[in-house]
Amino acid sequence: MNHTLSKTYNIDTEIQKIQTVLYDELLKVWQGELDGYGRVYKNERDGKVIPEVWRKDKNNYLETLYNNKSCFFFIDGDEHTSEDGIVYSTSLKIAFMVNLNKVLPNEEERADASVKRDVIEVLRTNVFNGFQLTEGATYQKGIEQVFRGLDTSNLNFNDMQPLHVFAITGTLNYYVNNKC
Repeated sequence: MNHTLSKTYNIDTEIQKIQTVLYDELLKVWQGELDGYGRVYKNERDGKVIPEVWRKDKNNYLETLYNNKSCFFFIDGDEHTSEDGIVYSTSLKIAFMVNLNKVLPNEEERADASVKRDVIEVLRTNVFNGFQLTEGATYQKGIEQVFRGLDTSNLNFNDMQPLHVFAITGTLNYYVNNKC
């Protein structure tokens, strides 16, 4: 399920555009269930920083870590800079937690390279006005690298077949007054 917001403003407008295209395009080449989420909040609970999304239907935050369904979500940088007070820029990480056997069940080998290819292909072939995979873009893998600075004690698996954790990072530019 693609968990989109009913109204978006500034950074969330750009993220939701990417989220919608990624979700739709990945479902064309992947199988099984996929949960798409927007921007996570880094909420502190009992001295731990937890990645959570706000769910209006539950009137509460929901932890975004793997729940037996493949998923992706966005982690924005802690610093957003601007030269003019209108357009802001920040780092943006798109984190994925997938069950390779479910999303690409016909692969004979571990399909981590295939899911990476699929995601990067969607990001490269679609025009996102604000998101750039340019110099400084990275591919990260492994729980510790992808979730650096976030508590993962509730994540009860490791990055071994059939599960895979990875992220693609880039730069996101957005207008503060942009709403959808």
